[in-house]
Amino acid sequence: KQWYQRRVAITAGGVKFMGNGIMIKHGKEIFCGNLNFDTTEKDLEDFFVHNGIPVGKVTILYDKITGDCKGCGFINFLDESAFNKALKLDGSEFDGRNIRIKSSNEPKAITIFCGNLNFDTTANDLERFFVDNGIPVVKVRVVYDKITGDCKGFGFIDVLDESAFNKALQLNNSKFDGKNIRIKREETLKEKRQRAATTVFCGGLRFDVTENDLKTFFIDNGIQVSNVKIACDYETGYCKGFGFVDVLDESAANEALKLNGSEFDGCKLKINFHESKRQRDQSRANSLYCGNLSFDVTEEDLKNFFMVENGIHVTKVKLAYDNETGDCKGFGFINVLDESAVNEALKLHGSLFRGRVINLPGSQKRNQRSNQVYCTFLTKNASEQDLKRFFMDHGIQVRDVKIPVDKRTKQLKTFGFATLSDETAVSKALELNGVKFKGQGIIINHAMHSGTKAVNSGTKAVNSGTKAVNSGAKASMNVLDNL
Repeated sequence: KQWYQRRVAITAGGVKFMGNGIMIKHGKEIFCGNLNFDTTEKDLEDFFVHNGIPVGKVTILYDKITGDCKGCGFINFLDESAFNKALKLDGSEFDGRNIRIKSSNEPKAITIFCGNLNFDTTANDLERFFVDNGIPVVKVRVVYDKITGDCKGFGFIDVLDESAFNKALQLNNSKFDGKNIRIKREETLKEKRQRAATTVFCGGLRFDVTENDLKTFFIDNGIQVSNVKIACDYETGYCKGFGFVDVLDESAANEALKLNGSEFDGCKLKINFHESKRQRDQSRANSLYCGNLSFDVTEEDLKNFFMVENGIHVTKVKLAYDNETGDCKGFGFINVLDESAVNEALKLHGSLFRGRVINLPGSQKRNQRSNQVYCTFLTKNASEQDLKRFFMDHGIQVRDVKIPVDKRTKQLKTFGFATLSDETAVSKALELNGVKFKGQGIIINHAMHSGTKAVNSGTKAVNSGTKAVNSGAKASMNVLDNL
């Protein structure tokens, strides 16, 4: 008996043999979701105690960087009756939110992706479709456009087990609401990342092109295709001019990239790797405009100027070409590796490149507002106070924070500006680029001067004026020809 008392510890979750690390659970555990980000374990415990439910152990998951609650946690109960009482509190108001409560031992539902839906399809329509086909549905989620309120053409359903999942798969390509519904298992984050490496973006498509046309084009060029998706206008049904193609592996993706610039159905095809929103935001942050280029310059020439001659790591080069002549329009863009590479590149403003003085408009301190940083990739529920606290928790003094409000939805946008105390604070803030803020990696960069817009507007005005002059000159020549 003494040995047993020494070797066994009675915990809220059950009996644990300390020597061998074996856990025998006698209690029950629930999952608590949709918690406030400032909720503590004491707050959660008090909530259940006030409802007459004795609690064993409370565990809240915290963000390692910010220290805030991640919005979820777990509670162990000593007996079955307390566990059952706790489940009945699902949906109750707690700390300004409706708490979600469920057993942590429940079998995880299988999520199914449903695509090619009508734009007026509702969650009830989608649920009824599966129920009418003998498939019980746990949960339905249709994704809607924030502005129009229309369905975006896809959604998700949760089913209980593999049997229901297999039945649902048999409905793939069935007629639903006038369209052939696409059904497949929802991918995990790891699977999505793997697929991203084999997905290519295709731009410059004709408005009457079909998915079958695009698939045939790739197959005719010896590239095996697993899936094709063309973005269509929900009112007209015509192609929006771009789409995505999934190929079998990375080698096939590299072969597909070689078709960039090829003629397809009378148009020049643009092919590139598909990028996520985060990748696009990061790419734009390290992008530079290059002007006053020679009209016979190539992308390889511009890349060599920065990389070979000046030792600056360039990840991407894009020149603007004239559709008729195929010549460079005299400007382009480069993406460099990081912020330090940006600063090195800006020092080349005014340098000679192929007989011309290269123009890098961001060279004048990159048109930064002195002590202001631009923050993007914020979560939808991030407030100005949250953003201010994020910087102050990292020892950065903040004077002001501004997150714009969407005029139509009246909700905060996913970007904002922070005015800091001095240049040292700005430097510290830039080091936080990519650090998690409310569960997402925040992207931080120098805020741009309003002068930047003025420069860009002036450039457009000059270009418009040039076109007007050219048009006038052509008109005059036509008059002389007629005379």
